[in-house]
Parts: sequence; structure tokens; C-alpha cells
Amino acid sequence: TMHIFSAGVYKFDLKIGFDTNSTFKVDGKQILTRGQCLYGRDEYNCERRGCIWLKYKESCVPYATAEEVAMEAAAEKANKDYPISAEVPPMLPVVEVPAAYGPSPMPAEAAAPAPALERP
Repeated sequence: TMHIFSAGVYKFDLKIGFDTNSTFKVDGKQILTRGQCLYGRDEYNCERRGCIWLKYKESCVPYATAEEVAMEAAAEKANKDYPISAEVPPMLPVVEVPAAYGPSPMPAEAAAPAPALERP
């Protein structure tokens, strides 16, 4: 717990270098910093720290900005409108080309290798 004696604007970021639970208090009020949420590498670990999981950025933050909320909503809408599927699309039908168009051009034959030079 920190006690602030001078009025002012302060910026705190408690950067934790490993996976652990931590609390940070200023004047007795618990706050979360981005550094504390850094190791929330999935939704479960992020939320158990009290942080917010941004699904489409795959990041854990102590709070979401209006821009991040808008991006998450847009990504969620896009995912519903155009879902990603692992299914193989159906095969396209085979279309026969009429003979009136002539045969397909054949690839040119490869040139013969140059004769080897003889040394005296």
C-alpha cells in the first residue's frame, strides 16, 4: 500500500515478471495496472486476476478503452457475419469445353542439353 502525501497526477505500472497474483493499493484503494495483467495469457487467467480479456487482440488489460471496446464489437460482428470454418468447401462441377474451341496448347518440349566439350 502506498500513501500519497502530495497532490498531483501519478502514473503507476506494476510490472510483474512472472505468473503470480498481486495487489497494488494507493491510499488503501486497490488498482490494477497493465503490468499486473501482462501474464494473463488466456481468458481464464486474465479474468481471475480481475482484468479484462480482449478476445480479438488476445491480450489481457486492466481496463478497456472505448476504441478497444469498439474494435472488439466490430470483430465479433464480423465473426458472426463471416464465420471461419474448417470444413472443406464442396468441389466445383467439371465443365466440358466444346471441341469447337480446339485442343489445349501443349507445353513446348524442353531443349536438348548442349553437347559436352571435349578436352585435348
